[in-house]
Amino acid sequence: MANDKISRTLLVYTAMIADSSDNWVRAQPLATAESVKWVIFSSAGKEVASINLPQSFHLYDIGSDYMLGGTADAVTGIQIVRFLSLNRTP
Repeated sequence: MANDKISRTLLVYTAMIADSSDNWVRAQPLATAESVKWVIFSSAGKEVASINLPQSFHLYDIGSDYMLGGTADAVTGIQIVRFLSLNRTP
């Protein structure tokens, strides 16, 4: 009976990345959604920002002023890596 309840449970998040000052949490995407919300928490646990990224975007690394991630090309499957600037507010 306990296993039956566990199998119906959906995780609130599917990934977490910690950088030098924040923690990034990837929310559980809806099946029909094309994008997924990443929520950024301070080291004290306070939500400081959020960003919507394509569901296929894999976030590899976060720095003080950049995000590194990518998506696979639909035809070739080759990973296309993107280096995005990140503007943090103090």
